[in-house]
Amino acid sequence: MERGIACGRSVALGRKRCALLSRLSGARADAIWQWGFLEQLVNGLRYMEVGPEENAVEFLDVVKAWAEVEAV
Repeated sequence: MERGIACGRSVALGRKRCALLSRLSGARADAIWQWGFLEQLVNGLRYMEVGPEENAVEFLDVVKAWAEVEAV
């Protein structure tokens, strides 16, 4: 799958998951979005540090895509 397409889908999928988790938990969707963003960033940076680095790419691509859009 082309990376750009995967990133576009990651935003749409992320928004859907945040909405679902918000409905199920009662937590605000924007707070869930922010938590998810941080989790993706931490995981990507951790893979950069301890490897394998190729695993970091997927996490950091999602972080970049999410950073370019407004939070839910």
